[in-house]
Amino acid sequence: MPDRLLDILSGITADDDMPRSAVITGVNTDGTVSLAYLGGTVSSVLVLSTYTPTTGDVVQVMRRGPSSLLVIGAYRTTNPAGGSVASDFVIVYNVDAVPSAITGGGTAGSTGTLTVMPVNAGSYRRIDGWAHSDVRQGSYFTSVQLGYYHGGWFYGGTAFNSLRGRTITRIRIYLSREGGAGNFAAEPIHLYTHKNTTRPSGDIYFMGAISSPRLAVSSTGIFDLPLNIGRQLQSGYAKGIGLLHNSTADYLVLSSIASYANSGRLDISWRED
Repeated sequence: MPDRLLDILSGITADDDMPRSAVITGVNTDGTVSLAYLGGTVSSVLVLSTYTPTTGDVVQVMRRGPSSLLVIGAYRTTNPAGGSVASDFVIVYNVDAVPSAITGGGTAGSTGTLTVMPVNAGSYRRIDGWAHSDVRQGSYFTSVQLGYYHGGWFYGGTAFNSLRGRTITRIRIYLSREGGAGNFAAEPIHLYTHKNTTRPSGDIYFMGAISSPRLAVSSTGIFDLPLNIGRQLQSGYAKGIGLLHNSTADYLVLSSIASYANSGRLDISWRED
């Protein structure tokens, strides 16, 4: 496994980039991991020796060259309690408070499904802000000079509180694709978690890639999401779901809440242990 971060960073070239986020979907016997990364999956990714990988962790990933990735560590959620930290190189992390554990308060063995509806939704583009209430990704090739659409659903600050202390057993999202935008055939929807409880004034604060279900124009679907996404929403680490894809490929428009009442609806099943 790679060892010193300073040695790795010293070899960065024009084909490399600085860290992005990803989610570990599996840990292999040889110490490598599988990732949900930039809307797809990547296997056999090397891990920095100072980090012990765990399935479900949100991690920082560095690309080295055109086809090589390296996991350099998990997102930090707390600052060190005291003293000093010696390091060859410092990377700035977003530090987010983790909510205190709250027990479900139910009977052990009981089950249920929490339905969470977004309080608002829309699409942001740098040139015209929040001009659309539908949820878009990417850009049509004739308007790429105006920037890319970033879409999202926003669920408020307390929507997932009742899940704390419970075990998430399933999470599904409801999506509907509008006609007249993008290819007719089923295109991938590049889902990401984000940190906004309501629609921000500027762009969405995106976090890690989730998955890329496919949907054809003028059709609806209900899609399962990885369980770790439910756990991120449950803990307060993630606040909502959005679309991020800076490309003219896979340009599409998903329905607004006004045109499809279930747009962005989450059904989260749970068990009381």
